[in-house]
Amino acid sequence: KARVCYINGEYEQATEYLIQAEEALLKTKEYNIIALTYCLLSEIYIEQYRLNDAIALRNKSRHYYELCGNWKNIVYNHLRLSKVLMIEHPADSVLCHLDSARSIAQQLNNEELLFMVENYRASFYDYIKEYDLAKSTLYNAFKQYPAHTPNADDYFLMSRIYYNIGQLDSALYILDNYYEPLCQTHSNRETLSLFRSEIYKSRQDLSNALKYLDEEKWYYDEETDKPIGTIIIPSF
Repeated sequence: KARVCYINGEYEQATEYLIQAEEALLKTKEYNIIALTYCLLSEIYIEQYRLNDAIALRNKSRHYYELCGNWKNIVYNHLRLSKVLMIEHPADSVLCHLDSARSIAQQLNNEELLFMVENYRASFYDYIKEYDLAKSTLYNAFKQYPAHTPNADDYFLMSRIYYNIGQLDSALYILDNYYEPLCQTHSNRETLSLFRSEIYKSRQDLSNALKYLDEEKWYYDEETDKPIGTIIIPSF
């Protein structure tokens, strides 16, 4: 019930359900579900900009993950904390969580997790405008962890880094040839159109910038999220 309310943006109701769940669960040894309860409550606090409360709950959830030995979710926990701390905390605190996530992923010998950690690290460097470091971190991850199957988000980050460096042709090439073929959702395609428009705008190609921003809109099947047709919006 809490998760459904959270998805619907009904945060107060979701919080009430989670508090009820916590009260019942703390009488048990269902440590993994207790941890998940705190994680979801943390996400609600993030949406409400209660960041210190969110961080405290993430740390609390990690304790329960440790009790049940769910080390994979502990990696995810460190990565989520790194994103939250990125907003208004010093770089050292972010890197501390990324280093902890990497250490656990190495012990698990899990290349998917290890790639994800480096992806987050590259994203952090991009966020603090260390673009060359972001680029080298992401490229090294591709080389070091070939077992990882790249997804749309990986290529979007690479394209964004090239864009921030000022290598617009490379940014567009990656977007067109690697990101677009992996687009599966309405959100992916919307991101594709908007970022293409931004790149063309930076290249002073305003006709294409407007084309991708205004002209092509997709109809989507609400159940499958697949395109079922297009509509051309005239420019006025």
